[in-house]
Amino acid sequence: VMLSVFVFLLIFLITISASSDPIVGIKILKKPKECPRKVRDRDYILMHYVARVPGHDKPFYSTYEAGAPMPLIVGSGQYFQGFHRGALIGMCEKEVRQLLIPSELAFGKAGFGDKVPPNSDVEYTVKITGWLDDQVPNY
Repeated sequence: VMLSVFVFLLIFLITISASSDPIVGIKILKKPKECPRKVRDRDYILMHYVARVPGHDKPFYSTYEAGAPMPLIVGSGQYFQGFHRGALIGMCEKEVRQLLIPSELAFGKAGFGDKVPPNSDVEYTVKITGWLDDQVPNY
């Protein structure tokens, strides 16, 4: 009986560790010398980004090519969860990070048209360009 309880607990612990929440990979590419303000949860920010599927040279979207940075309320759930799992927290204006966002926190099983295949991780190179403190919408 003790052996079967031990085996059950061992299997339970392995299952829990294997099914842990997906994690966003973060690599800091450029950090400014001065950082008077850092991104916090619920900040309304502007950010530029270049998005690609890892292993593909051509981006599937770029705010630089679109001509304007993207507004985002950090932690609001806008767009997809990969941006809201701490990946942007602590960033400074003009800081550049590379985010590797697992499929479950990006486009998932649906993919994104012909741009992102189903179940694909995505890579975003993001740069904070500023805050929109006086323009926060109600979310």
